[in-house]
Amino acid sequence: MPNRIDNVPPSPESKRTQRTEPGGTGQTDRPESTLPAGDSVEISGTAQQAQAEQNRLQDAARGIPDIREDRVAQARERLANGEFESDEIRRIIADRLLDQFGV
Repeated sequence: MPNRIDNVPPSPESKRTQRTEPGGTGQTDRPESTLPAGDSVEISGTAQQAQAEQNRLQDAARGIPDIREDRVAQARERLANGEFESDEIRRIIADRLLDQFGV
């Protein structure tokens, strides 16, 4: 029996169909009852639980607004109170903005 391309011989358990010539019978070396009926997939219970958890987290994330109004109000209040009136604070803010824009 010839080797496969990767030089690993076929396993003795492997069953192959026979080649037929035009006009041949088209029979295989396996009985009809052992031929695969079709592809199927079974999802494990663990995978189903993981998918359910992922869906739950996605649903929860949809409820979170893109802009946190409470944080915006807090920053406006701190700005109005003059908390950001130092060179050190301005430098930190500038550095963080540059980081956000990848500069």
